[in-house]
Amino acid sequence: MNLYMTGEKDAAYQAQFKDQLSILRYAPDAVDVMPTTVSKASGILKIKARLHQPSAPVYVFGDQNNDLSMFDLADYGIAMRQSSDPLKQKAAYVATSAHGVLEGLKHYQLIK
Repeated sequence: MNLYMTGEKDAAYQAQFKDQLSILRYAPDAVDVMPTTVSKASGILKIKARLHQPSAPVYVFGDQNNDLSMFDLADYGIAMRQSSDPLKQKAAYVATSAHGVLEGLKHYQLIK
């Protein structure tokens, strides 16, 4: 779920729901709210398990802090040009154009 709220309430919500919800700010006025057992990384792990491909390389694309969990798990993290600084720091490649997904796919020779 996305909530739109300012940052001054973050600490109160984090404290109130710390054992139930993961509350992650991804923009100045927006947060993602998920059960603590759910993340983009957990989704990737479930897909790999379902496909019986635990060692398959993982390429991920993202632009905000709500993508950090999958960048931690990925073999290749591609950050968009306008990405948050924390995401760019974790990225293996940072796009330089407005077409970051296409650029990343070409960079890793996944398409021509």
